[in-house]
Amino acid sequence: MGQDTELFDEAFTENISNNQKVKIYLDSIDKYLYRNVDISKQVLGAVEKILVDDVAGIDDSLSFAYTINKALYQHNMRDPLGAYKTLLDYNEIRSTEEFSSKEKLRFGYLEAYTFMELGDLEAAQNQFYNNITISKLEKDTSAIISNLYSLGQLFSDTKLYSDAEECYKELFELDKEYVIRPSTRVLLHIEMAENLIGSQQFQRALTYVDKGQALAKSNELNVLEIQLLFLKIDILLEQNKTKEAQEILAKIRKHESTSYDKENAINLLRSTSVVELNKGNYKKAEAIQLQILELIDSTDLISKRSAYQSLHKASNLAGKHKQAYAYLQDYNTYNNQLLENQKRQKTDYLKFKFDSEQKLKENQLLSSELKKNKAQKNLLYAIISLIILLLVFLGSAYDQKKVYSKRLEEEVKARTDSLEKTNEDLKKTNEELDEINNILSHDIKEPLRSIVSFSQLAISKMPDNLEKSKEYVNIVENSGQQLSHLIEDVNEFRSVSSIVPNKIKRLDFNKIIVEILDGLRDNYPEKKILLTMHKLPILYNSPNIIYKIFSELLDNAIKFNTNQEVTLQVDHLKKGGSHQFLITDNGIGMEEVYHQQVFKMFSRLNNRQQYSGSGLGLNMVVKLADKIGGHLTLLESDLDAGSTFILELPHKNPLSQKDLTDQHDQGQRAS
Repeated sequence: MGQDTELFDEAFTENISNNQKVKIYLDSIDKYLYRNVDISKQVLGAVEKILVDDVAGIDDSLSFAYTINKALYQHNMRDPLGAYKTLLDYNEIRSTEEFSSKEKLRFGYLEAYTFMELGDLEAAQNQFYNNITISKLEKDTSAIISNLYSLGQLFSDTKLYSDAEECYKELFELDKEYVIRPSTRVLLHIEMAENLIGSQQFQRALTYVDKGQALAKSNELNVLEIQLLFLKIDILLEQNKTKEAQEILAKIRKHESTSYDKENAINLLRSTSVVELNKGNYKKAEAIQLQILELIDSTDLISKRSAYQSLHKASNLAGKHKQAYAYLQDYNTYNNQLLENQKRQKTDYLKFKFDSEQKLKENQLLSSELKKNKAQKNLLYAIISLIILLLVFLGSAYDQKKVYSKRLEEEVKARTDSLEKTNEDLKKTNEELDEINNILSHDIKEPLRSIVSFSQLAISKMPDNLEKSKEYVNIVENSGQQLSHLIEDVNEFRSVSSIVPNKIKRLDFNKIIVEILDGLRDNYPEKKILLTMHKLPILYNSPNIIYKIFSELLDNAIKFNTNQEVTLQVDHLKKGGSHQFLITDNGIGMEEVYHQQVFKMFSRLNNRQQYSGSGLGLNMVVKLADKIGGHLTLLESDLDAGSTFILELPHKNPLSQKDLTDQHDQGQRAS
């Protein structure tokens, strides 16, 4: 290994463990990672050899640290695919419980950054957002800053400048609450300025450059201060302020650190070339670009391409078209090489990603099979144990079963006999009740008829001056009639339970409503009845039930109406799985407090002198509707403002299961 032996021989003794060696190696990485590539490579190689030879003896925490540092080194060497492979190989490490959330977040950030470098922007963006969410839950400010910073770079590189600005603004807000390192704060100003340059907001960009310069100067961050000066030159040249740009270039040349930094030297030449180009000194600009080519590392294809692009422009403006064409060919060569490298990297990445996913699926399938086999074995053992227990139980319970079976048969027979006797007694009781009801109805109605008849006869025979006696007899007559009507209504109500729906027929509801109303007009000769119907359908249903329901509803609407001109409106709606009939009148209506009470038996909301009836009508309609799967509700009603009832019938009759809908006739109007 060579050089690494010289570096660490003094730190190692004969009894030092591999864990201690790895720790010493990894501690040195922070020192050499960005300063000496060769030493970093040797150190990582030494650690990898120990991990291969003694994988079981190395702590997981050291393996994790090695993974992070190796991936960082590969990024430093512009090998994001290598970094991706490294992270993927050690991906299972972060699920280990011994690692802190901070270490796992560091791994997650590096993973997202790797996706970004590989061009898998969607995966990178999702990972950054996931990291930020976890970081906020864990209150890890440094992780929030790292992920927001790189997410802003991603947005800026993809020209989503407003999204990038939001990320940077959030970082500036964090700077108010937490102490962020000065170098990070200056870099944040640089990123914001570059983002604003991309969106052509040069004046705002200058503001951030000036603020960044002040921070860099106060914290003696000379390298970053020079970087901000170059950024300011770029902005001034974009604004065609060549003279001001020249002044800053002169200032940079005087800066003591410039001559010692190769990157700054290249940037100084590049900015000088652009200034000369803007001044029309094309040959001088070309000569400077050739100097830049000599300084650029041979592996830096992007800088080479940029230099040849600038040479082509300078030569073309100088009228040296043949030379400009040669530079253009060189530009195309490097551009094609870059595109080819990107294409190769993308292909390798996708292939490696696919292979990894397939391997993961195979491992998951294998793991699933192992778990399944283990579960099957456990189940088999459980079944065998259960069978043995069951056989023992069956053997001991066999004799008891005979005894219990015989006893159960005797008990079932006794209960069956008792149930049959109870049913027979109930049937006899119902028959006796029906007979008593018929007898009582007949026997009560007979004297009632006599009371009413003789009361009427007495009134007709009384002299005119016996007004008080007539009044009393009238009361007797009215009471007798009310009792007679009540008995008739009770009989009719009792008969509802025994009504069986007719055979299902095709019913034209337009004709049914007209027929029912024609029959009711004779009962109310003093009233003018107007009927409006809209889009009533032709349906299949039971005729006797339908006629009875609508007779009760229309009779109620006319009876409880003080207007000489009664208006009735019947509408139809098809809603969901039902037909809805809306019956609206201009009658006396009712207050909201009575909306539910009106459907109860013997529920009267008015005095008997003004309106006849027993209060059973709507309750009968509810019971009749229920026989054909229907439902009656009160949609709206108010005192002296009429009422609207809804009769809801199903599409299919619950008895026949036949589709009740035949067709819709056009609405018609009758009066």
